[in-house]
Amino acid sequence: MGCKTRFPRRFPVNVPDLSWRDLGACAGAELTIFYPEPDDRLSIRTAKAICDSCDVQERCRRHAMDSREPAGVWGGLDERERRRIWRREGRRLRY
Repeated sequence: MGCKTRFPRRFPVNVPDLSWRDLGACAGAELTIFYPEPDDRLSIRTAKAICDSCDVQERCRRHAMDSREPAGVWGGLDERERRRIWRREGRRLRY
């Protein structure tokens, strides 16, 4: 008989499905495009233009809002816009 070692569960039971990311307009793009300096408005506009043509923009935005993504452009929202929404809502945004 072998030793049966029980390992503690390290992952949440409900791991979110992130397969939508492969369908994004940003798939394959250089990640630095979506993580510009917060005051680099031109680069932020460039990233948002890619998001505007994306089929999964809403899912991306929902993921960023629900997971409280602190940096980058997600679903067409930059970090300042997300913080503003979080402050205004005072709770998780419902879509």
